[in-house]
Amino acid sequence: MTNTYVVCLIALFCCTDLSFARQVPKECAKGPSVWCQSLKRGADCGAVGHCTSTVWEKQTQRVSNNEVSTKFIRLFRQLKDVRELINEDYLASRISSECKDVPYPAISKICKENTAHLEQYMNHVLQSETSPETMCELIGMCNNDKLDNAMAMHSRKTDSVTSADL
Repeated sequence: MTNTYVVCLIALFCCTDLSFARQVPKECAKGPSVWCQSLKRGADCGAVGHCTSTVWEKQTQRVSNNEVSTKFIRLFRQLKDVRELINEDYLASRISSECKDVPYPAISKICKENTAHLEQYMNHVLQSETSPETMCELIGMCNNDKLDNAMAMHSRKTDSVTSADL
């Protein structure tokens, strides 16, 4: 009888699909200070709900004033105005469109990378009281040194081309 149970248990463990168990990055063990750094990190750590209700909704972000930040803050304001009508597919389409319309190729690429496969999480945060400025920062389109550097490099290239034309 005992052998039958052992065989059944072994068969159960060998044949069970454990794909539901997801790998969580080691950084997630450090807690909310790590989980809530960005939307992607919150999603990776399975903490978007926690971060939304305990951190992001309470934040008031001051964002660097540039055309990319302004573009995404405006987008999130528009989306928040109609948030009850938005589904993940529509949200994904709007975000993707905004990323494509960024006039800097390097920043457009960063935008696509930062928002890929995060629609359900973005929609969750959009439905909350999280500010458009905080949402912009969470997807890395506001207060992001990489973006600021890419825009500065683009500006320098444009300035040197303009100077050469004179």
